[in-house]
Amino acid sequence: MDFDELKRRSSFSHSSEKNTRYITRIMDAVAGSHNGLIMETCADGGSKCGSIYCDECRHRKQRSMLYRFKQHYKEELNSDETLARKRLRWVSVLHNVVEINIKTESDEIETINNVCRSVEEMKSQISLMAKKYNDKGLWLRGGIHIEIVDYKAFRTAAELGISTIKEKTLTSFIQRMTNSQADYFFLVHFHALVDMGQMNDGAFAIMFAERWNAALRQVDITSLWDEVNAIQYDYNGNAKKDENGKYVRKKEKQKIEHAFIAMANYCFSYSNDKLQYARNWSHGKSITEVDQELRNGNIETIATHTGIRLDSTRLNKGHIRLLVSASNAVNGSSHKGIEVRID
Repeated sequence: MDFDELKRRSSFSHSSEKNTRYITRIMDAVAGSHNGLIMETCADGGSKCGSIYCDECRHRKQRSMLYRFKQHYKEELNSDETLARKRLRWVSVLHNVVEINIKTESDEIETINNVCRSVEEMKSQISLMAKKYNDKGLWLRGGIHIEIVDYKAFRTAAELGISTIKEKTLTSFIQRMTNSQADYFFLVHFHALVDMGQMNDGAFAIMFAERWNAALRQVDITSLWDEVNAIQYDYNGNAKKDENGKYVRKKEKQKIEHAFIAMANYCFSYSNDKLQYARNWSHGKSITEVDQELRNGNIETIATHTGIRLDSTRLNKGHIRLLVSASNAVNGSSHKGIEVRID
């Protein structure tokens, strides 16, 4: 075994020291590779790499997506918040899982190629959906996430009876999508803001279910939040609790402009939040559940922070390299490959 191969294999058992900056961990993982050289050139003021794992390029994508959200709100919805809340939906779709094979460098490359093929299949389904419903006034803008799932941790949680919502959902999904007993998978999915146009909620849900129906919660559709029942934190970042040990919450109105910012940022966030193998849904600290309530004759969407995300383990150096490589391969030379859209 040559030195390069030994170094490649050892990268899958090595993680950086705690509290290392995310960008430092990323650049350390891709150092010496083709992606690393492109991203270093970008960081030094050269040609833009377009990667979401480059802070400047990710922020540029997020700002561009926010501009598109605001432009649609102004031009197609006349800046009418009531109309916007009636027609806009936040949609998440789990498309497929791709087994991660790292036995050899060739296997790594084939894994990335399989991810690219899965993404093309997903985009094809979106295009067919748009074509079938082209008279409904649909509009969609979003981003593709390619997340590494540590499935062996999910199996352990299931055996111990402590599975999170995410672990239960993905266990069902993975079991239906593949017979593989692999320990790690790429979860190929997308998040998007969608204008239903002339459709009602029932028809809108059916439109997605026609193409993605392999498992429960493969498609998640929510209205824009009217209110967030948010867990409160102290100055040290610790969740506050009352004398009964329950989380202290505060109801906060969700301005639509703030919703646009949050969704635009989420579309092009790290697929693995904080470069971790996440054991529960959502980015950030809190687990959120969404319900609808009838208030003064109107249905309002209330998001409640129900708990704190369980500690997740950190991605090793090899998986960070694979994650960046897969995302950059999908993004392509146009730097638009991780976007999804319907006009």
